[in-house]
Amino acid sequence: MAVEDELRRDHAEMASVIEAKQKIIDAQPSSYSDNCQSDFLSRLPLVSNQEKRIDSLDAANSRLVAALTQVKERYSAVNLHNGLSPSNPTKLSITENGEFKNSNC
Repeated sequence: MAVEDELRRDHAEMASVIEAKQKIIDAQPSSYSDNCQSDFLSRLPLVSNQEKRIDSLDAANSRLVAALTQVKERYSAVNLHNGLSPSNPTKLSITENGEFKNSNC
C-alpha cells in the first residue's frame, strides 16, 4: 500500500505543477494581446499626426508643382518674345536638394 500512496502523491504533485504551468500559459496570450492593444492605442495619435502631416505635404507639393508649371510657361513665353527658338527651349528642373536648375540641353 505504501507504494500506491507514494504514487498517488507523486501524481497529485505532478498534476498541480502541470495545472500551475497551464495557468501561466493561458494567461500569457491574454496579457500579450492586452499589451499589443494598449501599444496600438497609444500609437494612434502619432499615426493620426503623421497622416495629417503627409496630407499637408501632399497639398504643398501640388501647389509647388502648379507654381513650377506656371514658371515654366512664363519662361517659355519670355523666350519666344526674345526670339529664342521653341525647338530648343530652356529646361527648368529641380535638383536633389530642392534647388532649381536651368538647362539648355
